[in-house]
Amino acid sequence: MLRSFIAFICLGASLMATEAKIVSDPKLPIEWLDEEYFDNIWKMANASCSQADFEGKNDWRTPTVKELKRLANDESFKKEFDSIADGLYWSSDEVDEFSAYAVYIGNGFVSENDKCDKYLFICVRKR
Repeated sequence: MLRSFIAFICLGASLMATEAKIVSDPKLPIEWLDEEYFDNIWKMANASCSQADFEGKNDWRTPTVKELKRLANDESFKKEFDSIADGLYWSSDEVDEFSAYAVYIGNGFVSENDKCDKYLFICVRKR
């Protein structure tokens, strides 16, 4: 328990350690928080987004599969980001209590993954 708490504190402290920016989505009514994140398990990724506070905006969350696929399939939009990497990103969509969906940003492939696996994540909010 203490180890998880310490990992969360370390992740939260690093959330805004580098230059971050907000990228407005031209096709969906959301904003993306372009920030470099560490790989993390599903629950911690969701918690990190829900506790993010950037430019006075504190209603961040992990994106849905639909939102991540939109990002993955738009090469020109991806160029707006400084911190996007080709890799699996957690979505907020769950399969069941043990699994959730992740989207590969390189091509939009959706996979079901164990929530204890570590993948990248990004935060979004409604505009």
